[in-house]
Amino acid sequence: MKVLSLPEELDKQLLVDAMLDRQFMVLHCLSVAETLLISESRENFKTLETALPGVKLVSRKMDFGVRDLRCLIVFTTEENSCAIDNLYLLFPNSDSKVFVSFVPVNKGCVLRSRLKAEEAMSNKEVGLTKSTGTRSIAYSETDTKHMELYHGSDEREVLIGMLDSLKASMLANGTAYKITIMIDADLDEIYSYIKSKMLIVEERSLHVLNLVDLYEKIRRIDAIPFDNKRAACLLGFSNSIKRNQIIRLTGAISSGDVLLGNYLDGSARETCNGVSINKETLNLGTLVSGVPGTGKTFAAMHIIGEVIKIGKLPVAIISPSEEWNAFGKEKGFHVIKLYESKVPFNFFKCDSEINIESFYENLAMLLAEALDAGPYTGPLEKCLLSAFRKLYGRTKAPDPVKAYYEIEEAVIEQHAKRSNVGVKYTKHGENIRASLENLRQMLNRPEFAYTEGINFEEILRAGVVFDLSKISNKLKPFFYALLLNQIYSFAESFDVEGDRRLRVLICLEEAQLVLGREDRSAATADLAQRIQNFRKKGIGLLLVTHSITDIDQRIRRLCQTKLYFRQSADVTKYASEDLLFEEKDKEALVEKLKMLEQGVCALNCIEEIEGKRLPASSLFIRIPHIDANTRMKNKPILCENRLLEKASMTIKVTDKEGVAKIGVRMQVFYLGEKICENITDDAGTFIVENTLKDKEYLGLLLGERKKDSKKFKLVGGRPNIARE
Repeated sequence: MKVLSLPEELDKQLLVDAMLDRQFMVLHCLSVAETLLISESRENFKTLETALPGVKLVSRKMDFGVRDLRCLIVFTTEENSCAIDNLYLLFPNSDSKVFVSFVPVNKGCVLRSRLKAEEAMSNKEVGLTKSTGTRSIAYSETDTKHMELYHGSDEREVLIGMLDSLKASMLANGTAYKITIMIDADLDEIYSYIKSKMLIVEERSLHVLNLVDLYEKIRRIDAIPFDNKRAACLLGFSNSIKRNQIIRLTGAISSGDVLLGNYLDGSARETCNGVSINKETLNLGTLVSGVPGTGKTFAAMHIIGEVIKIGKLPVAIISPSEEWNAFGKEKGFHVIKLYESKVPFNFFKCDSEINIESFYENLAMLLAEALDAGPYTGPLEKCLLSAFRKLYGRTKAPDPVKAYYEIEEAVIEQHAKRSNVGVKYTKHGENIRASLENLRQMLNRPEFAYTEGINFEEILRAGVVFDLSKISNKLKPFFYALLLNQIYSFAESFDVEGDRRLRVLICLEEAQLVLGREDRSAATADLAQRIQNFRKKGIGLLLVTHSITDIDQRIRRLCQTKLYFRQSADVTKYASEDLLFEEKDKEALVEKLKMLEQGVCALNCIEEIEGKRLPASSLFIRIPHIDANTRMKNKPILCENRLLEKASMTIKVTDKEGVAKIGVRMQVFYLGEKICENITDDAGTFIVENTLKDKEYLGLLLGERKKDSKKFKLVGGRPNIARE
């Protein structure tokens, strides 16, 4: 088994204790800086991972042919506990493999070894006493040197150390290991190093055929028994092995109906103890954060999957990528890929039974944030409100193109002047009008330009994934705002009796896209207010983001459930402050958050005890793997058949008598932008391709002077006549 990870502060004796009564070897592969544990049975290592949080092993096949080994029976002290570790530093280019063998012995063997050691010590002391005398006869100079030679000798130190070790073994119920070190016969450098660090009690040669032969031969060697503490001194591991921070926690939360994952003992070892929360606590807001590839999206999928197992409820997911599509289909949701599925939308239509003023005020605020107007966000919002006040006074489902013209008219009223030659905008007006480019770009697509569109409330109740992967990064915040306004409107239609219920679940992947770029973003302030109100309405909001610093601190404080996966080094300090760990663990927590493996996160949540919601101590969990590519359910997408395609528009220019005007220049505008300029042919006509059927266009017949130019109203997809 290859050692993949170890605790940051490894107690080697615990590792030896965990392997009690099992023969094993530690193999040091110096050239590749790997440490392997070898045993006759793979089952022997299961207890190791269970007993020691932070230890992780993986099966590894090892080729072992015939070889001659130098077998060293050694004795060492705790002072040399890092001697084996240093092999990797001192001999990094060595092709050799160094074996350290641990063979368990029984209590009888320990007792016999102890008697032998005591007898040897007694014989030495008696022999020296007889040769020097014990009466008043003075020692000779020769006898004194003989006594000093023995008392300062390695032989005496070995015997004393052996006795101490064997006594410790007896106190531990006779647990001990015989230990030998084996190296290639020609490795003089490694042999010299071991000799300088440890006492080589005996040396012999071994000719081995395979690992089984090696096991048999080292079992028969009569080596010095070591107690577990002293045996641990001969354990060593490569410095390249990952070290896990261990944070001791009290236990797991298991009182809820939504299983989040398995509790990690010591923040490292996975247990069978599930960590669960109550479904209803999700209406207090949930934040999932982590650098790419750590499993945060799978965690969000797992939460939603567990919730809908309990009972069906409306679910809305907005994602900038395709990764939610398979999950949505597997759960039977509508999956709508904007720009590709050709589903018609009227983002200006209010399907919910809510106050229309609330709908368009939210729409104005979110659009102003998403249209990237910079310092002109405030003035743009005023223009939008002015336009919407007139527009929604007439209908709850306005034509999107007419909505644009109302917005442009409001910009002219507030930031421009009309003259007989056109419109002159102020600096503010020019910038505000320029910020409407995203809106113009959207309304150039047939699926967004018509009054008839899908019913948002209907698809939200069935569950829906909005896939924005085909939309450019520049436009994604804009579409987030439009979709979110529809979802908010649906959510607001619920009453305020949902404090202890979960009625709707909203998931925003890469939530920072909708929260604005400014520190005091109106969208952020709006969301902070909504999270508080959502609790009363039973609405759960699940935010998924790469970095917690992308989410304003006000939002983070309000989200009561937090799942923090591996964080980038510059934000781990802030992440640790959001979690409820003991102060003594904060420093270790900061380091831990930098190194979490995929699927592991720190959890902060609310526990419900006897009807009371209480904050629970933070802990670490592993999220179960999600396979979202099974049991696809192809739910039909609504309203695709209603989509109108683009068509060509023919324009014929005549004089008052109906005679065709040949070679005159004409410009065509849509939503205030010039889309075409051409001259009429021999029949007095020209054709404009790819126009939206039945939508209004503006034709400008150019005169010799600007004030002589004439305007004509044109209709897309139809033949049009422009008379002078």
